[in-house]
Amino acid sequence: MQYEKPHEDTALTMVIAGLTSRTDITPYTVAQYAQKHHYYVNGIGSSWDLISEGGSAFGVKAHVMGTDKGSIYLRLR
Repeated sequence: MQYEKPHEDTALTMVIAGLTSRTDITPYTVAQYAQKHHYYVNGIGSSWDLISEGGSAFGVKAHVMGTDKGSIYLRLR
């Protein structure tokens, strides 16, 4: 596997490690998971679904939401 956009896996890795306190998660671990579970798109990198769906495999819940102030406020309540 070649990393076209390694920052995507790095960002998710930081979220997983920060929210779960797991120290065994690395960008490579997340990239391997993405490849194995078809969240990796050749020539593009990780699919957005890796975050919204794949994160749950690492103990992180994610929700797709709007970027407007009201949507953000409702999720933070």
